[in-house]
Formats: sequence, C-alpha cells, structure tokens
Amino acid sequence: MKQLLKLCIVLSLIVGLQACEREPDTDIALIEKNLKKAVKNAGVTKCNIIILYGERMGIKHTDVDFEIKNGFVSVKRSVNGGTFEDKYNLLFLSNYIIYYRYNPPVLELYFANTYW
Repeated sequence: MKQLLKLCIVLSLIVGLQACEREPDTDIALIEKNLKKAVKNAGVTKCNIIILYGERMGIKHTDVDFEIKNGFVSVKRSVNGGTFEDKYNLLFLSNYIIYYRYNPPVLELYFANTYW
C-alpha cells in the first residue's frame, strides 16, 4: 500500500510539473514580439500603413502615431471632429520597413488586403 501511495505521489508530481510548462508562442505573438523589439531598437514613433491589393498598393495612413497590442496595430485618426481607431491584424502583415532617413525613423507596414 505504501508503494502505491509513493507511486501516486511521484506520478502526481510529474503530471503537475508538465502542466506548468510554458506553452510555445503563437504566430501572432511571435510577430508582435519581434515587431515591438524592432520598433523599440530603432526608436520609431510614427508609422505609415499600406494595404496591398494584388499588384497595387493603397496608402491608408501616413506619419501617424500607433500602438502594437494584442496582435493588432492600432492608429487613431480624426474625422469630422471625432476620433476613430483603425486596427490592423498582425496576421495579415506582409512586410515592414524601417526608414532611417527620417529623424526619428518611420515604420512602414504592408498589410495584405482583407476587404475582398
């Protein structure tokens, strides 16, 4: 009986320790983490957002303040006296470029078209 009790305790410890292991980051968490790191290292404070429409591009925002949080890039804009927030899902981020020719550097984000 003591052997069975010891075996149950050992198995419970093993199961408990494995349950505490950290889950691997998801794709969106890795994208967010790497993008935040690049932005911080470059000292970026403004961004441009471009939407890719097949072989064409459409500029949605230029030289705007932004925030990267919870898998989205958020930008605020003022229209007709009101403030609105546009969010772009990082899963649709195709590419990003940091332009160092500006002071401070500017982040340019290219998102795949998700409207059509």
